[in-house]
Amino acid sequence: MEITSVQNPKVKQVVRLQQNARERRESNVFVVEGVREFSLAQRAGYKLISVFICSNVYTTDGQYPIELPENDSEKLFEVSREVYCKMAYREGVEGIIGVFESQFLGLSQLPETKNPLILVLEKVEKPGNLGAIFRTADAAGVTAIIICDAACDPFNPNAIRSSVGCVFSVPWAICSGSDAISWLRQKGISIFSSTPAGKSSYFDVNYTAPAAIVMGAEDTGLSVQWLNAADKTLLIPMQGSIDSLNVSVSAAVLLFEAVRQRKLL
Repeated sequence: MEITSVQNPKVKQVVRLQQNARERRESNVFVVEGVREFSLAQRAGYKLISVFICSNVYTTDGQYPIELPENDSEKLFEVSREVYCKMAYREGVEGIIGVFESQFLGLSQLPETKNPLILVLEKVEKPGNLGAIFRTADAAGVTAIIICDAACDPFNPNAIRSSVGCVFSVPWAICSGSDAISWLRQKGISIFSSTPAGKSSYFDVNYTAPAAIVMGAEDTGLSVQWLNAADKTLLIPMQGSIDSLNVSVSAAVLLFEAVRQRKLL
């Protein structure tokens, strides 16, 4: 089926899903655009509901293969360039948009590894920061991300875009801070909370055993709950006029120090 009108109900639904977190939450679906992101969502096992192809701009990518529901008129739709541009969140176009069913893991469903490296995010609220952190976590080989007291939807299109699809490649769960602390304690995972008032420089801490690095909100930092629960509080020494870094940059600094130490084992 070819869609040429921007007034088509399916087109309007995609636009609403792109723009409205409540729409995504109530319908339990979200939008993915771009070849790499689409491929990673499929690789992670997300259920495809529908896919829209603009054939005059869509090209396949051997590194990120895509499985299309061929000959399924209920799932596969051809769209004009005008319609595609109406639906797309990005300024550029890659010619493919998918609607997938949302998927959430509980803490008990996170991967079990011998020496986990967990990243905990408390009330991170900017989708761009959240996505950048997922991208860093993927590069660092983080076992899982725990999002506590979520202030941002991981299926926000800007989070997906900023993560280049790593919201699908890194396992994650959403829960309360108290549940996360209990789970980490149960698993014997040390808690390292990052704060400008930290007592230990981040490069003086040993991350080679099971570890959770905890990052706080962009404006308020970590809550007292996480500061009190910490086995150590971490400080990234500042040499200039400011006392902190962007949360996504801080996460990268801390995670790759943990990676460096673990490589030396």
